[in-house]
Amino acid sequence: MLLPSTDDGGDIVKFAGDALFLLFSGPEHAKHAAHAAWNMNRVLTAIGDIHLPMARARLRMSVGVHSGTFEFFLTGADNVSVVLTGRDTTRVLALQAAADAGRILVSDETAALLPATQIAKEESAPGARRLLKAGSVASASLMALSVGRTAAAERFLPRAFAQRPDLLDSEPDHRWAAIAFVQVDAIAGEPTADDVERMRHLTRVVEEAAVDTGVTLLDVDPAPGGYRYFLTAGAPTTAQDPEGRLITAVLRIVRAAGDDRVRAGVTSGRVFAGFVGAQYRQTYTVMGDPTNLAARLAARAAPGTVLVARSALERTSRPFETEDAGTLTVKGKTQEIPVAIATGIGGATELAVQRAPFSGRERELARLRDALADAAAGRGILMTVSGPAGIGKTRLVEHALAETPLPVLRARGDRYGANTPYRTLQTLLRPLLGIPASATAAEAGAELAAAVGARAPDLAPWLPLLAPAFDAEARETPESDALDDAFRAERTSDVLARFIAVAAVELGVLVIDDAQWVDPVSAGVLDAVAAADSTHAIILVRRDETGGLGPLGDVVALGGLGETEVRDIVEAVAGRKLLPADAKPLIRRADGNPLYAIELATGLATGDDSLGIEQLVGERIDLLPEHERSVLRRAAVLGTRIPLGLYVRCVGAPFIVGGLGAFLELGPEAVSFRSELFRDVAYDQLTFQTRRELHRAAAAALEADPSVGGASRAVMLAAHYEAAGDWEAAQDAARQAAEAATQAFALEEAVRAYRVAVEAAKRSGDGDELADLLEALGRVSVAGGWAKEGLEAFSAARKLLVDAIARARVDRERAYALTVLGRQTEAVRALRAARRALTGAGEEGRAILAAVDVTEAGLRLRQARWNDARRLAEGAITALDGRASNDTETRVLADALRYSDIAAGEVEGDAGMVNLPRALELYDRAGDELSKSKVLNVLGARAYYRGDWTTAAVLYGQAGAAAEAAGDVVGAAIESANAAEILVDQGRIDEARPLIAESLHVFEASDNPYLVSFATGFLGRAALRASDPDAARAAFAKAAAGFAELGEQDSAIDARIRLAEAALDARDAPAAAEVLETVQEADAAGPSLSRLLRQRARVAAALGDAAEAQRLALEALDVPASPPFERAHSLALLTRLSAGGSADALLRDARAILLGLGVVDPEALLAPAVPGVRGDVTDASEILSPTESTR
Repeated sequence: MLLPSTDDGGDIVKFAGDALFLLFSGPEHAKHAAHAAWNMNRVLTAIGDIHLPMARARLRMSVGVHSGTFEFFLTGADNVSVVLTGRDTTRVLALQAAADAGRILVSDETAALLPATQIAKEESAPGARRLLKAGSVASASLMALSVGRTAAAERFLPRAFAQRPDLLDSEPDHRWAAIAFVQVDAIAGEPTADDVERMRHLTRVVEEAAVDTGVTLLDVDPAPGGYRYFLTAGAPTTAQDPEGRLITAVLRIVRAAGDDRVRAGVTSGRVFAGFVGAQYRQTYTVMGDPTNLAARLAARAAPGTVLVARSALERTSRPFETEDAGTLTVKGKTQEIPVAIATGIGGATELAVQRAPFSGRERELARLRDALADAAAGRGILMTVSGPAGIGKTRLVEHALAETPLPVLRARGDRYGANTPYRTLQTLLRPLLGIPASATAAEAGAELAAAVGARAPDLAPWLPLLAPAFDAEARETPESDALDDAFRAERTSDVLARFIAVAAVELGVLVIDDAQWVDPVSAGVLDAVAAADSTHAIILVRRDETGGLGPLGDVVALGGLGETEVRDIVEAVAGRKLLPADAKPLIRRADGNPLYAIELATGLATGDDSLGIEQLVGERIDLLPEHERSVLRRAAVLGTRIPLGLYVRCVGAPFIVGGLGAFLELGPEAVSFRSELFRDVAYDQLTFQTRRELHRAAAAALEADPSVGGASRAVMLAAHYEAAGDWEAAQDAARQAAEAATQAFALEEAVRAYRVAVEAAKRSGDGDELADLLEALGRVSVAGGWAKEGLEAFSAARKLLVDAIARARVDRERAYALTVLGRQTEAVRALRAARRALTGAGEEGRAILAAVDVTEAGLRLRQARWNDARRLAEGAITALDGRASNDTETRVLADALRYSDIAAGEVEGDAGMVNLPRALELYDRAGDELSKSKVLNVLGARAYYRGDWTTAAVLYGQAGAAAEAAGDVVGAAIESANAAEILVDQGRIDEARPLIAESLHVFEASDNPYLVSFATGFLGRAALRASDPDAARAAFAKAAAGFAELGEQDSAIDARIRLAEAALDARDAPAAAEVLETVQEADAAGPSLSRLLRQRARVAAALGDAAEAQRLALEALDVPASPPFERAHSLALLTRLSAGGSADALLRDARAILLGLGVVDPEALLAPAVPGVRGDVTDASEILSPTESTR
């Protein structure tokens, strides 16, 4: 777009964000300027319609042209800036602002130099004309005079490039940065000598503030009626807390200006950063929404103020004093922007409210507690807590301090004041004397003088030496005036240390946070204080880097947290439980760092960028020489672990030398990133265009030589084609990867690949394939524990289908997912819809109708409608037996056999279960490990109920292993819960509780309310077995409510019966009776009926009705097919309600049963549960028949 300008002799003198300032001179300058503007507009119209894989944009330009005298000034020491300002500069800016997109406005002065046919009147802008055509001129190119970079040109680049010349060859990148414009106004006409001197002074202030805070002065841009300094933090290299750095610098600049002609705007965000322009004219700049917004905030700021976007204030860890400024609506933004006026830098703050639980660190916390206990006893301690950024140093110290009664004094190193004398001492000493942070230097001086006179009058002659550490004023004394400058620093340190010792006489704790940033003067004083102190606890908190204060004393070095602790943090911040497949990537990326875990979880919950991680890692990446940084970014496109052949093809020889070794490691078969976060941050720095090009090249390399991808080739191709925007190729590769993962029972990988395939099909417009892909995604999602996602996929597939049989097939899949989620009513509706669609389908719909029958059979099993379930399953067997033509139909037949046996087992006992061996054989034939695990589950459950708990435990273990091998995380968790049930019943509570907790975690993460209630009931049983009836009552009540909400009446009844049992154990018989009134005997069967009758017997006994109690206990004992464990409980209760010799026989029977089941504490179950009832009724032998008494 610049070529038309150079062809007309135009010279680019300023690139201000998205604005170009082009200078034309000479007698024909107006004609050349008009001609260039018209042709630049034509070029942009032709090339400005941008079509990208993820977005479209239409670029347009508006142009202002003015003839006059333009003032250029050179200013600056570290880097020279060209300042363009004055009346005529303001005029051309006004014209450009008035021009609509695609239009060119020329001033009356320029119009007077153009042919009348080339212009037209423009009503919208006084003193302006609209350009109608280009006109004709002779070529006058300056290109030959302007090509090439010279040493002189580099003087005009930001200071960062003088320090890092390698950055001159850097590629453009994306990065998070804070942006500010400091605008100088009130240059109405031509700049005067005073204006020029002021310009030099302000530039010097800006440069000094930039150096102290790590901010970059990019350029000085023209502005209406003046000029503005363009500042950034985070570009060209990453900086931690860019918002805090930049707001600090801008406040200092505006204060130093000392009048109302300076104002500023600050914001932050994701920007494009790099060299822009043509080969013969380019500059480094930062572009994007944040740049535009910062410029508009500066224009809207009141004179003498700093207007900051609220979002920037919220992201900085540094406290600032602010005044609310409401919201603003700015050009180009549809939403209002919350803003505030920054008025000053705040003092040290208490640790912010934590978003995550304190987790782990038991040993380190114990050491701190011991140290604080010594301090409370008057024994001074000196300790340093050290570790990398984000590892939890401050959180650990604050957790320990919360438990101590000692008063706490705080000092804090200042990242932006590490070279400012006394900066850290000021954060300590003003609060020590109660001097407000808002007090002026004169006010602080008066309070200091009073404190010295009262506490250390011998130090009064040295008050001028003390004052700077309090940011106070004090007049020189004869003693201080006579002190030789060579000894002033040493005497100051001594005087301050003596005064601190006097002022802090009470027992207490001094915490020095961010000790790595303590300024040298403060460090000297605090070092002396620490060496001389023998009564206080002094705790330094610092990073593992050079500079500042310490480490001193006993060092507590913090390493990373364990996986369990990191998962707790991630889930607390995300606000939900995560399946292992979802949690593992986050835990792996966090690498034990709590800050990383919080950032990653916040990104998961909100979709926001993990800026803390990006800044910490990005700062390290940007320290690499440009060549190594480029290698790292190119490698990031290829993944975390890169096959060696692919690395060589796409990046080059694997020379992992220099700084690259901190990020990459070379193995025998691959080059790997040492941390996934390193890869993530390096990748995110690439521009979108560069990413697409590199992904396309990687895909081409994999296609050219399939061996470089190995077994993961299809997965890699899918990822690269997706990122390159080649949707058809991405769809094919992702489908191949998904099918391979499904066959290998790698359900997590299958789900991920199908997600890519579905998205690619949507973008490529392949509707025929999309429905199939959605259906496949639904199946693997349900199987892998993502039932909710599976249901959504099935529902989306159904909308795309018009064939009735196909819709019936998907409705059957939907019904199964709904059953898994406990949404029975919706499942029934889906099954009815499937049956209606299959009416009259004949042979074509036979197999699908059989699958519908099997799915409904599973639903009826959940409802304990055994006969209905058996009828449906046997109907499916009849339809498919001997006629199953593929693996899908074989699996449905095996499911029917399994469901039939489950129902038969409930009705007839083990004798009725005759189909399971054949079901196992069919699952083997179909290669269905997942369903095999369910058969093993059924066999385990039958073994449990017949009292063969050893066999049951083995079968549950085999079922869990099979489910895990098949990728069924939820199924494996169910088997863990079943194994825990045996352990609870055996009294092995400590072994059971971790299994229950982990199972509950998986059920919550899979969003399965039925299984959550199922595991919650097990928590109640564990609590009851551990003699904690209150906890048991809470768990059973929650489980009963959950089951009832889902319509799971049998499960809800069982939970209510157990709730009554817990109430009785808590000696609350009225509450138990109230619960039992809601349960009818007709609603319970088998074990539940036995438990119901026992609890009613206990209530009767507790209320004094011994005969009724004994009658109910006998009924409980006589419940048909009551499992041995329930029978032992009934015998034990009858023993407690009986007297005479038969009671001992009953007790022996109960004890024998319990010992045979492996119960480790049978006496705990045989002990009286209703005090005072034994012996109050007739001998049981008088009631029981001889057969019954020996049963």
